[in-house]
Amino acid sequence: MSDALEGGTIAPPPPPPVFDADAPEPTPGELWFVVYHPATGTILQHGNAFGEEDYQLQVSAFSEPNIASPIRLHPINLYFVDVTVPAIVHRPEGEPFEPIPLSSNDVDRERDRRIAAGFTFMGNLYQAREQDLRNINGAATGAALALMQDAQPGDLRWQGGDTDFGWIAADNTIVPMDVVTMVNFGRAAMAHVERLTMTGRSLKDRLATGEALDITNDALWSA
Repeated sequence: MSDALEGGTIAPPPPPPVFDADAPEPTPGELWFVVYHPATGTILQHGNAFGEEDYQLQVSAFSEPNIASPIRLHPINLYFVDVTVPAIVHRPEGEPFEPIPLSSNDVDRERDRRIAAGFTFMGNLYQAREQDLRNINGAATGAALALMQDAQPGDLRWQGGDTDFGWIAADNTIVPMDVVTMVNFGRAAMAHVERLTMTGRSLKDRLATGEALDITNDALWSA
């Protein structure tokens, strides 16, 4: 596609994303990204990943194209993707915008993205992708069995190994967990999934009534 406009003038490159001072800065290794409509450039989903492997894993759930962002785009409705580049462009307030109708599948994708992004337990953030949740469930079940076999609170070697048991947080630090903490950690993971699942169910009902929703709005998913 040519960059030449009518009259022979060369179109300037799209402006870069505008940094919002209120938006949190990414942590080391964190990567922000958006998934966008291939024809209109409307941002359909957005999220963050920790490293290239996690980024590729998350965006593989979407059939639509994606692009990484150097900053967190906040608020997300002030941006779109120029599909001819592609590049993220800031949308001035008041510019006309026709939202694309959302479906239950869109809610499912946003729910799954938020589940995978993780949850906070005892002051630490933990990822909750499908494999993470399976690992947490397995360890929590083992901890519950250990309790029934007289494992003691405070014992960090309840799993029978010769090293202290711990779980890797999202920032890659290892957090020690005794048997009781591991059981509670499993419950927190289950509550995280249940809350977002039930919230997603409610949002689908609201969409079905014709209500216009921005399902990327954090307030709709807050506890």
